[in-house]
Amino acid sequence: MSAKPGTETTTQAVIFATYDGLGSGIGNIVAGLGFDYLGPQMTFFYTGVFFGCCSLISMCFTLLHRKKARAGENN
Repeated sequence: MSAKPGTETTTQAVIFATYDGLGSGIGNIVAGLGFDYLGPQMTFFYTGVFFGCCSLISMCFTLLHRKKARAGENN
């Protein structure tokens, strides 16, 4: 992502505010609900399973993207 010249600071501020405000806020709410309804151990377990699956999916997409990029270079 690249910002137009002169708007770099504004773009960084908007992205940081979105990440910090929405990401952290929603994460805290979801974790709080998990602690209330599931307990700390199960919340930690399900969070680990979720992010483990996210990591596997990310690795698969990365490998597929690299494979397509290499196939495109060979043509």
